[in-house]
Amino acid sequence: SAWPSTVHACIHSTSPRRGLEHAQRKAGVRHAELPTGGDWSVFFGAGARHAASGHPGGAESMVGTVPADTAPGVMDIDGDAQTASSPPGSAAPAAPQGGSGSAAGTSSAAAAPPAPLTLSAGKQQASVHATLVAVLRAPQIEGLHFLYGAFHGRHLPGCRGAVLCHGMGVGKTLTLLALVHTLQASGQARSALALLPSAVLAQWGGEISKFFRPAGRPAVTPPLVYVAIDDRAQRAFVQAQLDRLRGGAPIFVAMTYGMAQRHLPRFMGRGGRVDVLIADEAHALRSHGAARYNAVRALPARALVLATATPVHNSLDELRALLELCGPGATGSDTFFREFFVAPIERGRDDEATYAQWLRGAAAAAQLERHVIRAVVHSRESERRARQPARLLTVAVTAGEMQRRVVEYLCDGTAHLLRSEEAPSAFERLQQLGVALLHPRLLRSPAALRLVAAALPKDHEWPADPRELLMLGGKTAAAVLLVEYFMATTDEKVVVVSASVRALRLFRPWLASMLGGDGYVVITGEVASGSTALARDRFNDPASGVRVLLLSLRCAEGLNLQGGSRMIILD
Repeated sequence: SAWPSTVHACIHSTSPRRGLEHAQRKAGVRHAELPTGGDWSVFFGAGARHAASGHPGGAESMVGTVPADTAPGVMDIDGDAQTASSPPGSAAPAAPQGGSGSAAGTSSAAAAPPAPLTLSAGKQQASVHATLVAVLRAPQIEGLHFLYGAFHGRHLPGCRGAVLCHGMGVGKTLTLLALVHTLQASGQARSALALLPSAVLAQWGGEISKFFRPAGRPAVTPPLVYVAIDDRAQRAFVQAQLDRLRGGAPIFVAMTYGMAQRHLPRFMGRGGRVDVLIADEAHALRSHGAARYNAVRALPARALVLATATPVHNSLDELRALLELCGPGATGSDTFFREFFVAPIERGRDDEATYAQWLRGAAAAAQLERHVIRAVVHSRESERRARQPARLLTVAVTAGEMQRRVVEYLCDGTAHLLRSEEAPSAFERLQQLGVALLHPRLLRSPAALRLVAAALPKDHEWPADPRELLMLGGKTAAAVLLVEYFMATTDEKVVVVSASVRALRLFRPWLASMLGGDGYVVITGEVASGSTALARDRFNDPASGVRVLLLSLRCAEGLNLQGGSRMIILD
C-alpha cells in the first residue's frame, strides 16, 4: 500500500567540552614509538629501577609516553612538571611565564590545590592521589566511591562486584584506572586484570599515557607497572606477564577478550587469580552461557567490575547475566527471577495491561531497583546533572521527487519480482527500501537497478556536482543543510553517522570542496586501524582545522569524541 513519504534523521547536540581535557590534548602528550626488537623497559619504583623484558617483534605494548613537540612542563601524577629526558629527582625547567606549563594552561602558582579525597568502606580507607582528584569530575568521583565500597563488599552481602553504567563520554576508563591505582597504592590490592574489546585497547593506553606516564617518569606509587598487550603479542610474552600476575606482583595487565580466552585457561590451571578484574564494554557479556561469558565467570577474582553504558538492550535477562557475574545468586534462581521480576514487569508494560497488572509490574520494578540494582549498578543522577545540556531532535524529512518515484517503483514491482527467478527475500526487499530512502544512488542489486531505470527518464544522468547529488536524497539533503549551517554560524565540530559506508562516501567529495582535504576526517574501518586513532585525535584536537567526522556505525564502539558537539544520525 502507500509508502510513507517521510524519512527521519536525528540530531544530537551538546555544548563543547572545555577546560582541562582540551588543554591536556593541546599539550601534545602522545605515545612513544617502541622498538621493534631487542629489550624494552617497564619502569617502576623510583624510575632508576626497571624490569627488562624481551620485546617480541610486532608486539604492541602500551608501556609509556614521552611529551612531543611541547615546551617543558607537562603535568605528571606527582603534581610537578618534568621533561621526559630529566632524570628522576632533578629539577624541572621552569615553564614560560603565563605559558601552558600546567595541564590547565595556567601557572601552577595560580592553581588552587584540590581538596583531598578519601574513599571509605567500613574500617577500610584509601586516599586518591591529588592529581587524580584534580581531573576527576563529579560522576567519576561518585562512581569511585561506589566501586571502592563494592570492592570491600559493602553494598550487597556476598557480592564483591559492581556494574559501572555511566554513559558514553563520562569517563569510565579514567574512573576504573583511578580505582586500580588507589587500591594498589594503598596496598589493598596488588594484581589487576582488564579485559577489553580490541577497539578500545588503544584508548586505555592513551588514558594511561595521559594521566600516569609510566615511562617518562614514574607516575604511580612504586612499584606499580602498567602493561597492555595487543592481540599480536607472542604467546611467550603474554604468558610471562600472566606469570607475573599469578605470582602476586603489583601489576596491571590489560588484554583483549580474544587473548583472554586463549591464554587464561593456563593461567587459571596454575592457580592464578587476581584482586581486581575489570571487563570493559561489558554488554558483550550479556549472553548467559556464551564462551566469553563463561571465560570471565571462571576467572578467580576478589572483585569484578563491569563497565558498560548499555546494560540492557532487549530484555531483563541481559541485566541478570551481568548481575550474576558480579554476585552469583544475587538475583535468585532463574525461575525466581522470571516469576517475581520479569513476568510482572513485562505484563505491566504491555499496551493492553490492566491497572492491576501495571501496578504489580511497577512494584516488581521498584523491588528489583531497591534490593538488587542499586546495590550492584552505579548510574546516578549526578552523572546526568554533570553533563552539558543536550538537545535530541527528530527531523521529519520529505523525500525528494526522484527518491519518491524510485521507492514507489520498488513497492509496485514486488509482485513482478516475486514471480521472477531472481525473487529477493522479504529481508532483501526491506534492505532495498531502506537504501532507497537513504539515497537512490546507493542501490546495487540488478533487480532494483532495473526498477530505478524504469522510474527515471531515459536520458537521466546523475549530477556531477557532489552537492547536487546529495540533495536528491531527503536525509542526505537535510544533513548537507545542517552541516552548512553549523559551518557558517558556529565553530563547533560535527559528526555524521551512518550504517552505510557507501552513503558516507557520497559526502566526501562535497566536504573536500567545501572544507578542503584537511577539513574533515573519516572513520569507516576501510583502512588500517592506526588511522582510526589518528583521525579521532585530529577531530578531538581543538587546535586542528578538522570540522567534520564521517563515522561508520560499526566503528563507533568505544570511540571517544569529546571534540564534537553536534551529531547527525542518518539511519
